[in-house]
Amino acid sequence: MDNRHPIQTIWKTLQVHTANPSRLKKTVKKFSLVVRNGTFQFIFIFSAFILAGASLMYLLEGRGKENAFSTFFESFWFTVVTITTVGYGDMAPQSHLAQLVAMGIMFLGILLVGIMSGNVASMLVEANRKKAMGLAPLPKLEGHTIICGWKGEMKEILLGILVSNPAIHSTDLVLVNTHQPAEIGDLKRDKRLRGVHFVFGEHTERMVLEQARVKKADRVMILAETNSGKSPDEIDSRTVLAANSVQHLNQVVYTCTELIQPHFSRYLKHARVEEVVLSEDNALSLLVAGSLGNGLANVISRFFPENGGMLQVLPVPPQLAHGTYGDLAAYFSQMRLAVVGLVENMGNLYDLKRQWLREAIKTEDYRKAIQGLREVAVTESNQAYMSPPDHYPIPPNSRVVVLLSDNAALPADLRKERMSVRPPVTGKKHETLVICGWKPNMATLVRAILHAHIRQGRPLKGLTVVSRMPEAERRDVQAAHDLEGVVLVEGDTKDPEVLRRAKIQAADRVLILAPEHLKSLSLSEADAHSVMTSLAVLDINRLAYKSVEILDPDFAKQLAISETEEIILTHRYRQVMLSQASNALGSSSAQRALLDRKLFQLQVMDFPQIGPGKTFEDYQKIFRAKGITLVGVLENSGSSHVQKKDYLYQAQIQPRIRNSIRHLNQMKKIISNEPKLNPPLDYIPGTHSLAIVIFPSREETGSLRQAS
Repeated sequence: MDNRHPIQTIWKTLQVHTANPSRLKKTVKKFSLVVRNGTFQFIFIFSAFILAGASLMYLLEGRGKENAFSTFFESFWFTVVTITTVGYGDMAPQSHLAQLVAMGIMFLGILLVGIMSGNVASMLVEANRKKAMGLAPLPKLEGHTIICGWKGEMKEILLGILVSNPAIHSTDLVLVNTHQPAEIGDLKRDKRLRGVHFVFGEHTERMVLEQARVKKADRVMILAETNSGKSPDEIDSRTVLAANSVQHLNQVVYTCTELIQPHFSRYLKHARVEEVVLSEDNALSLLVAGSLGNGLANVISRFFPENGGMLQVLPVPPQLAHGTYGDLAAYFSQMRLAVVGLVENMGNLYDLKRQWLREAIKTEDYRKAIQGLREVAVTESNQAYMSPPDHYPIPPNSRVVVLLSDNAALPADLRKERMSVRPPVTGKKHETLVICGWKPNMATLVRAILHAHIRQGRPLKGLTVVSRMPEAERRDVQAAHDLEGVVLVEGDTKDPEVLRRAKIQAADRVLILAPEHLKSLSLSEADAHSVMTSLAVLDINRLAYKSVEILDPDFAKQLAISETEEIILTHRYRQVMLSQASNALGSSSAQRALLDRKLFQLQVMDFPQIGPGKTFEDYQKIFRAKGITLVGVLENSGSSHVQKKDYLYQAQIQPRIRNSIRHLNQMKKIISNEPKLNPPLDYIPGTHSLAIVIFPSREETGSLRQAS
């Protein structure tokens, strides 16, 4: 215990600092910074003025006198009350000199209090301004979610994140971008997003990420800023840089990134990114599915509804942790939940590899240890395995992908043989397709559509693109050697003369794209353009199968007028994918696996002909025996006009008028391509029904597809 006098302690400290010049220099520098601070200077002057005023009043009125100023504290009290202009009147100086000093204290007090009030108000205003502009330091957040980048549909994405993650509150969300603070303010006007924090700056910079407290964050999502005006290469390069910066600052954070171009995902391996969302690529898959004319786009839209609640990634029940996939399917079927696959190596890749390395080191057999280290090196997190065989063992760190029934919620306790089926054929083997509209990646889209039809065994007889197309992109399509035979027609897609010039009257299928390339149109105007194009097609060719892409789901009602068979909601699908990716469960991996354009694991096909009256459960067993998972029924598939003609014919040949009326009533109620996901086991598919199935995603896929 140090019993030295305080002065001796101070003197000893000065001697230590003097003996160490660098330490003394640092101390003097810190002290000078404090002294030069405006707030410190004001507090010092204000305190000195109070002490000086109190001392004068005590000397003039109180010392040796029996009155109100008999003690220094009473003089101090009088000075504070006078400076703050409160003036209780409980004490007052008697001498003229003391009264003059009191008047000086009053006037100077008014000045100093005014300055202090102005400074405090200025500090509060400045703090609010910095907070609104994203320049203020954040509170001591921990376990929060950082969202880097900006999207036009940011509000919908954030609300989707909150819906998908009930444990996350708006105060747990931190936005990092260089967007206009006014739009951030508009975003926070929604009471559900009032607590969202904002940090202004480039998310590729280390200092900005540190300001967002990335070292204490639980999850980081990096969005592709498609509305920034930058090229896809530049956008994805910035995403890779940001992911590397995040991992340098926090190796154990769960990172999810959105990419535009799939080949950039290989650069993210070094950044240990757990999830990669290819929203643009999968949205392109929706358009390819819509071109097939078999209702697959409607099925995909039902799989990923606006609330994102149909496809769920759930933990494996503890009692089944060492069981098989068949055990899982049987367990969840009791709750009317269809199991469609697994997400393996779930969680933070850094933690998983560290755990596996410890286990490999403990192995006495060095060969097994080396093999284990090799497996660790190539392991990737959140790998989706859709529709594995029943005997497949459930690996550790896995989750199960389930499909909810229509209009159903999760239960409370969960919060290589030849197939006799074939892909459906809507009409002729060789059909013609007309695409109305344009996309920035049009050459990629057309190429994908042509290849998809070839894989389905239904090569197109002709493909025509109708649009007001940019000249440079038009030349790119024409220069592509593998797109020979594609006809380009210039003009407005809602103009009947332009459509006739494109021979729409002879088309078997029509794919109408949302005119997003026309920047002058708002979302509503773009959807109105699509609806008018659909109506124009209906007037010319009523038998054509129409697939229409829209941006706003509210316009789906308008498309009912034009008797559209398929509605493609790519815009909403992107929002759902990003919202679901925030839950750190690997759900985006399952989504990407289902919509892979090379495989299209989610498919529709004919039911096998095994006799009338068979239920959904009967068909489920037949498909499962062949290694394919049946998840639903697509009712009234095909062109609505073809089905109505069939019902009309059936009504005409009925011997009794009562039966004829029944067929006519059924004709009025037809809803084309209506998916029923995971229906009751006793459900009997209708005449114009197709099976919604999921193919395996690994080695069994090739043989099964060839057989089907």
